Amino acid sequence: MIDELREVMTLVSTGSLKKRPYYEHLPSELLKLKHVSLSGDGELTLSPNFMEIIQSVVHFRALRLFPFFKLVLVTNGTRLNQASVFQGIQLLKNHEDEVWTKLDVGDQARFEAINGANESLESSITGIANIAKRRPVIIQSLQTSVHGKGPQS
Repeated sequence: MIDELREVMTLVSTGSLKKRPYYEHLPSELLKLKHVSLSGDGELTLSPNFMEIIQSVVHFRALRLFPFFKLVLVTNGTRLNQASVFQGIQLLKNHEDEVWTKLDVGDQARFEAINGANESLESSITGIANIAKRRPVIIQSLQTSVHGKGPQS
């Protein structure tokens, strides 16, 4: 993972990204590094290597091989109440780092249907609140139909 991050960071910092197909016609302003998002292929907080992933990326940034970049953890919020996830998030110590969490539902049934989680909505909200006591949390929300039924008003 770190090798891939280093490769992409090199492409961005040297301007080489603009020479690749799909990027060559984009304005340079859109090819500047603003942050590195940690989202995984699915829910990153479910990874048994979550803490190792966060440690590796934080360490990579600390090496200062590239200009500073903030880290953004993107999560569905279902595991924020887990001790190992909470500890991993505590490693995002830079005041610019962010946690973006999804909160797409208002009741347990929809929470399970959308997130496929064995966690409770209440546990997720508690996890969000615990993180928010220590750092800003950005909540993303998308109200959608589940099995043809829209959100309750």
